[in-house]
Amino acid sequence: MYIYWLGESSFKIKTDQVNLIIDPAAKETGLNQALLTADIVLVSNALLTDLKWIKSQKEGDNPFIIQNPGEYETGGVFIYGLSGSQNNVLYLIKADNLTIAHLAGLNQGLNSEEIELFEGADIALVPVGGCGVLSGKQADQVISQIEPKIVIPMNYQLPKLNIKREPIDSFLSEMGAKGLQPETSLSITKAKLPIEETRIVQLQT
Repeated sequence: MYIYWLGESSFKIKTDQVNLIIDPAAKETGLNQALLTADIVLVSNALLTDLKWIKSQKEGDNPFIIQNPGEYETGGVFIYGLSGSQNNVLYLIKADNLTIAHLAGLNQGLNSEEIELFEGADIALVPVGGCGVLSGKQADQVISQIEPKIVIPMNYQLPKLNIKREPIDSFLSEMGAKGLQPETSLSITKAKLPIEETRIVQLQT
């Protein structure tokens, strides 16, 4: 599996079988808009996304679009969506023998239903920039609730972003991960997961 960050809560995930895009950014965010090919598209907040930039991997076909809570299965990928507190959807993705928690829009600690779904996820995509989503300190607390093997921070300050966010520094300080070098992508399999300590992976757009 390969994971790429596209800014804010937007990601591209390439599994063995499909391309999955999460939250293709709307123009209003200020983020780069480019044509993206996908088999599956997840939308956590329709107001901040734009599906017109999505093209199907297969000619003449349409991507499978998920934007509501529920349970879904397509292309060997299992997806579970829960309603969040800000008209958003939180997702758990199961693919390539890995589980990924995508927590876009989360602005407080997890409740019991959310903990039941996300606890023990291999990879957690966690907002850390405050201003309507988790701050660095709150993100640390949520990570303690889930205890993932890998954390990828999202929703933090970027040069072209039109949404107010705090820099990533306070989160990295909370996690004791100062001086982290951003990576272009994460290549991961079940066998490559850390065994003991949670690993922080900062991705660049």
